[in-house]
Amino acid sequence: MLTMQASESCNAQVRLFLKLKHNLDDFFIHFTYLLGDKRRKKRLSLTYMGKQSAPYIVLEKSSILQHAAKIFTKNIFNRIQEQYLEIEDYLIELVPDNRDDGFISYLTYKMEGGERRDERVTHVDTSTATLVCECRMFRTFGVLCRHILKVMRLLGEFGNDSMRTIPDHYILKRWTLEARRKEVGDADALGDTSHSHENETGKGDIAMRYRETTAMFNQLATKLSMADEKVYNRWMGHCRNCARRQTRHCQRL
Repeated sequence: MLTMQASESCNAQVRLFLKLKHNLDDFFIHFTYLLGDKRRKKRLSLTYMGKQSAPYIVLEKSSILQHAAKIFTKNIFNRIQEQYLEIEDYLIELVPDNRDDGFISYLTYKMEGGERRDERVTHVDTSTATLVCECRMFRTFGVLCRHILKVMRLLGEFGNDSMRTIPDHYILKRWTLEARRKEVGDADALGDTSHSHENETGKGDIAMRYRETTAMFNQLATKLSMADEKVYNRWMGHCRNCARRQTRHCQRL
């Protein structure tokens, strides 16, 4: 029963975008709209769910977690909190070095079976609230790692106010509640249109589009490779024309 309902729902969504009268060019354009619409509705759904319940702060006295709960979406806050809870198992040492660029280095690690594990050096410039960790988690995922959070807590406990909260340059706009509210507000102002687009395309969206497009064209390539020559040549002609038209369309955007 659930399978039939899901199938009917999917077919209804497809019918909004794809018509029998569409040629190959129109199919690809409207198929892209369909995927974009589904991603947008999923984001709005997660935003609504996040607004209905406040994130649960395990360590209520942590100024860093309190700050994170106020500015980040629930999902991102939970990821930061997971990292923060791990720092209880970590030790920290000052690394003696001869740097003259204003940075101080700290080594964080945890002990397992009498051995050091997950050793990472974090370089800190307290004058600019800059923290750089060897694990590169922030650069990769946009979320502060446990090593940086361990250093921040230590410095905050020793009176460095800039480390009691997350510095502004480590708050990515796309992860914040304000960005989600703006997205919902823009959608409400414009109406629930199927052809709305994001102003910014993140790396994650690009990767997702690449995977979806590759999967679709791989299926098409498999079928065409086994088709007879006339069908193959006709479809290849359509594909080339479609590619040229889409290239010109993108150049005009």
